Amino acid sequence: MLAPSRRAPRRSLLLIAPLLIGSLFATACGDDDKAAAGGSDPGDLASVTLRVGDQGQGLESPLTLAGELGGAPYDTTFTNFSDGPNMNAAFSAGELDLGYLGDTPSLLTIAARADVVAVASSPRPGIYSLIATADSGVETLDDLAGKKIAYIKGTALDGYLAEALDSVGLTEADVTPVNVPGAALLTTLQSGEVDAALLGAAQGIGYLADNPGATRVDAPNTSHLVVLATSDALADPARRAAIEDFVRRLVRSGEWVAANTDVWIDEHLVKNTKQDPAVAAQVLDSTIPRWGPITDEFIAHQARQAELMIDAGVLPPGLDAAEQLDPETNEAFNAVIEQELAR
Repeated sequence: MLAPSRRAPRRSLLLIAPLLIGSLFATACGDDDKAAAGGSDPGDLASVTLRVGDQGQGLESPLTLAGELGGAPYDTTFTNFSDGPNMNAAFSAGELDLGYLGDTPSLLTIAARADVVAVASSPRPGIYSLIATADSGVETLDDLAGKKIAYIKGTALDGYLAEALDSVGLTEADVTPVNVPGAALLTTLQSGEVDAALLGAAQGIGYLADNPGATRVDAPNTSHLVVLATSDALADPARRAAIEDFVRRLVRSGEWVAANTDVWIDEHLVKNTKQDPAVAAQVLDSTIPRWGPITDEFIAHQARQAELMIDAGVLPPGLDAAEQLDPETNEAFNAVIEQELAR
C-alpha cells in the first residue's frame, strides 16, 4: 500500500486537478477480499472498527440492501446525524474516521480545522427544491429580490441558495434569509411567514400537491455529496486499508441500487425515510447513491462554492477549497473507485 503523504499545503486547484484526473484509470492491486489500494491482508484489519458518520442511513442502507456489509475484515459502526453541522462537530472532536456531507458542509470542515480529505463524490442534481408560495409573486429567481427565504444556515441548502442567486446576479444581501431548523422548514413555508423555502425534493413535491398555485422555481442545481476521511485515519495503515475497502463497497452498493430501483424505493425511500411511494418514484434519480472519483468538475464546483460562501460571510476570507484535497490520497482512491466502476 502506498504510504500516506503529508497533507498538501494550500495551493492552486489548477495545479492539483491534473494530478487527480490523470490517475483515474490507474489500476489498483488486490482482490475483492483485500483492501484494494495496497492489497492489504484482511487479517491485518481484524482490530479495526471504522467509525462512519451517516445521514438518514444514506450510506448504511444501500450497503445493507446490496449485501456489502457482510464479509468485511473489519467492524463498522454507523452514527446518524441530523445535518452536516452536527457531523462537522463530530469530525472536529475526533469521533469519526469518515462520513459523508453535502458540498457546503464539507467546506465548513476546513474552517473548523477538522483535517479531513475528500475521497469520493456523488453529483446529486435535483436533490433540493426552491418552492415559493402561491401569493409570493415569485415565479423566477429574479423575483426573489427583497423576499423572505427559509433555509438552514451552514448546510448544503446555504450553498444551493447562493448558487441560485448568483446565477441571476443576486446575493444573499438582496433577499431576507430566514434561518430555521430543518424540521421547521416546511411548517415555516406553510405558515406564510416566508415567501419561499429551500426543501428536499420530496418535501417540495408534497407541498406543491397540497398548495395549488405554489411554484417550484427553476434554479441551477449542481449539488454534490462527498465522502470525507480524517487524516489521522488515513495515516494509519490498517484504517486506511479499511477505508479503501469501505469505499469499494460503497461504489458497488450504488451500482446495485441503480440496478434494483424497485427494492430501493420500497425498502429505503418508503420504509426508512417514510416517503409516499408515488413521491419516492418521482425523486428516485436524485437519491441513487452513485459514488465516483474526485473529478475536475467536483474540484471546480467546490472552489466556486467556497467563493460564494466567503462572499456571504459563511466561510472565513482566504479559505481554500484545495485544503480538502491531497494528491497522493486522491490518486489512490480515484484508482480504487475507477477499478470498481470498470467491473
